[in-house]
Amino acid sequence: MNSVCPICGKEEGCSQESTYKGYEWIQCKTLDFNFLLDNDLLGFKDGDSRKEKALDLITELLIRQKTCDGKRWYFYYSPNYQTKDTDSLNCINIAERIPGYPSTVNEVANRALLNLSIIAPHYGDTIFSDFYLRRLYFEHDGNTGSESGVLLMLTDMGLLQRTSGYMYRITAKGWEKIDALHHKEAEIRQGFIAMSFSESMRPIREAIKRAITESGYVFYISDEQEHNNQIVPEMFYEIGRSKFVVVDVTEPNLGAYYEAGYAQALGKQVIVCGRKAERDSPDKTKQPHFDIAQKQAVVWETEDDLVQKLKRRIEATVN
Repeated sequence: MNSVCPICGKEEGCSQESTYKGYEWIQCKTLDFNFLLDNDLLGFKDGDSRKEKALDLITELLIRQKTCDGKRWYFYYSPNYQTKDTDSLNCINIAERIPGYPSTVNEVANRALLNLSIIAPHYGDTIFSDFYLRRLYFEHDGNTGSESGVLLMLTDMGLLQRTSGYMYRITAKGWEKIDALHHKEAEIRQGFIAMSFSESMRPIREAIKRAITESGYVFYISDEQEHNNQIVPEMFYEIGRSKFVVVDVTEPNLGAYYEAGYAQALGKQVIVCGRKAERDSPDKTKQPHFDIAQKQAVVWETEDDLVQKLKRRIEATVN
């Protein structure tokens, strides 16, 4: 049993206990977290960037998911494994989220500020620059003693104010920035739906809309929007501001293929869906085009099955 908590780095009050199937049961009293962590991840040496990034992202996810009362989270690190639609929603391969780790100064500043606003949610709340907070602003080595370069950077930006010693608070400018970040996040938390608009596809369309909504995103589907712009420029714009595109190929549609290709070229996450009956049909006209058939698809049998599998794919692949 390791006496040092991998999240907050403290020895008192936290616990780590071996359980079944190669997991450690972590109880971090500092941040009030309880979760299961893969032994393989804990086996990395301290300072290994893979371990540090994974633990940072786990801390960020947990602090943002505190409203999920009663959910037991399982985290593992397997870069060669791709999450399947049948995997449990609360069992997360953190290796799939490493590409979303902040890589620029602005990304670190923005995400750190949002994380700090969760632990100090009211104007005037105090933030103490302690070691355990560093995972929330993606920093592991102090620059001067126990000081944090990221907090100093946020202070220099005018987003934090140092009140005394190692005590900080979010400034009025910081809260304005937080509001702007939330607004920006809301603008892009959108999933674009590309599919046939025939009447027979309506139940499928409703299932996709439900999956996107229940995953915490808004959906955009072009035939349900009223605008005076030309259709193609409007479609390009909406794909560009969307986090991901869901393309259902149950009923082949050239427009949907076109939209999926454009999204792929932009580097968007493209999630392909298709009903099993059509994919297994001997009639090649009902099968998806060869190019798009190469992508791992969400293959479903009923609309309820589609909702659950699509939600799992969104949560696993969309950062």
